[in-house]
Amino acid sequence: MTALRALDGAAPPPGLAGDLRALATLPAPVRESLWDVLGPNLGAQITEEATAAVNAFCEARRLRATDLMAPVKACRYLIRQAARRNLKLDDFRDDLRSLCGDDAPFELNLVGWYERALPMLRQEFVSAALAAHGKLATGVDWRLDGILMSQDGENLGVPVAMLTFRYVEGDEKKRITLQFVPEVIRELHAICEKMLR
Repeated sequence: MTALRALDGAAPPPGLAGDLRALATLPAPVRESLWDVLGPNLGAQITEEATAAVNAFCEARRLRATDLMAPVKACRYLIRQAARRNLKLDDFRDDLRSLCGDDAPFELNLVGWYERALPMLRQEFVSAALAAHGKLATGVDWRLDGILMSQDGENLGVPVAMLTFRYVEGDEKKRITLQFVPEVIRELHAICEKMLR
């Protein structure tokens, strides 16, 4: 029974090795460009865009989507599991050789795809861990305005920064806009400088 580092020493699920070996049946030019399909399919959820990428890829190369589904699913599984454990490239290669032998024609491709996917997936895992325990800021938009007058006074001439924070809470994407007067912006700037030291 093969033990994989990507699975913390557990045996692979049935069919994984066979589905990976199916990569060898694909023409070399298809294998070389398979990242176009695999990349969009590596996220936590398989989106409509990911499915559309598979269909477009197959249509452009006159392939049946069913010919790609099992190998792409197997690559996705192995890469995501290895990324969860932050597996080194050599360990990933060893796992792949345990599954498919030492002379798999797609070894360089798959190791390269893992190397390319690792930073993106690690960021996904960090974001998921943070979002699971509250609101997670994902970006900010800003605009500088000024208050000229209001019912409270005229000729105020105060600049006001508008910051719109994008964040996720659970599965929901949200936004909140806050107004900042110059004193608070300076305070925020000082805090950010201190945090980034």
